[in-house]
Amino acid sequence: MLEDLNKYNFLEPLKENWKSIYTEYKEIEGKTTSWHEKRMYNSGWEAFGLVHRGDEIRENQELCPFTTNLIKQIPEVYMAGFSILKPKCHIYPHEGYTGEVLRTHLGLDCPGSHAYIKIGNHIQSWKNGEMFVFDDTQIHEAYNNSNKVRVIFILDFQKNQYL
Repeated sequence: MLEDLNKYNFLEPLKENWKSIYTEYKEIEGKTTSWHEKRMYNSGWEAFGLVHRGDEIRENQELCPFTTNLIKQIPEVYMAGFSILKPKCHIYPHEGYTGEVLRTHLGLDCPGSHAYIKIGNHIQSWKNGEMFVFDDTQIHEAYNNSNKVRVIFILDFQKNQYL
C-alpha cells in the first residue's frame, strides 16, 4: 500500500525541515478554509494550499516562503499544502482524481494512533516528522478520533518519471 520512500530522495528536505514547515503553518493557522467538497467528510476538514493542479497559489506562497522554497526544489509538483482534521472529523472513502501522481503525507502535529488514514486495508497513523507516500487512486479514508487537531503537509508529485 505504501511506497518505498528510498525511491523518492527529493522528498527528504521536507522531512528534515518538518519543524520549520510546522512553524510556518502556525503563522497562517487562522487562514485555513473548509475543504470545498463538503460531501467528502462529516465536518472539520480544512486546508491551506500552496500549489493546486500544478499552478502556484502565489498569495499563499508569500505567507509561507520557507515551505514554498522547499517545494520549488521538488520536480513536477501537482499539489501542495496543509491539511487539517479537527477532532472527530471523518473523510469518507474516496479515490483520487488522477493516476498520474503519488501523494506524500508529512506529519506536523499529530495526536497519535487515534488519527489515521486507511488505504485499502492498511491503517497508517500520522506521526510528527514522519512521512509516507501512497497512490491516492486506491480507496482511502481518514479519521481523527481524538480531541486534538491533526495537521499534516500534503504534496502530490508526478509519478511518470518513477515508473
